[in-house]
Amino acid sequence: MRTAALAYTPYGYIDSQAWLATLLGFNGEKNDPLTSIYPLGQGYRSYSPTLMRFHKPDNLSPFGQGGYNTYAYCNCDPINFRDDTGHARTFAQLRKFWVEHSQSAQSSTTPLIRAPKKKVTFNRKITGRIYTGEHDVQRARLIEEKQSLQVYIYKFTQRVKRKTEDFNFLMEPSTPDLAKSFGISEERYQTSLEALATWLDDAQDRLKNLNSTLRSYRV
Repeated sequence: MRTAALAYTPYGYIDSQAWLATLLGFNGEKNDPLTSIYPLGQGYRSYSPTLMRFHKPDNLSPFGQGGYNTYAYCNCDPINFRDDTGHARTFAQLRKFWVEHSQSAQSSTTPLIRAPKKKVTFNRKITGRIYTGEHDVQRARLIEEKQSLQVYIYKFTQRVKRKTEDFNFLMEPSTPDLAKSFGISEERYQTSLEALATWLDDAQDRLKNLNSTLRSYRV
């Protein structure tokens, strides 16, 4: 049996060809094969490794555990933290537990001596490199995600139109008598009508969220 090691960027990006080698993705999370995003927190928020952020703001931000940046993943520190809930990075959630238990526990070891902290200077020039190849790959991935989402929205919109036509037909005054002639009871007719109306309401909300996600792509 052959095994392969997968290399992710700190924010979880990986080449599209490597997705074929695993069922689980970044941090052991399952990704959406259509859009290549991660529905973290059981679908609470969708995280894109390509964008390196969430698609919608956190309801715990900016004054709660979510931090000041409502779209940030792990408060922009994915090296030392992870975010499984879509709300707050894991270390922030466990910090209180660790502090309480570390203070109450009696240590039998020699106390640690902290080394002096290094001074941070802010007048130093910052230099960096831009890797055009990686940028081109990320842009191509974004375009691919956006096109896939556009196709999905189009197909779902067509389905909503067909369901709307069915609903309008059921609302016509002559339709109940026609249904009765086919042996459909009035109770069954009303149940079908209410179920279709509920589906259409949910579909409109879903389309609104999908289009909001589509507008977040800056390509």
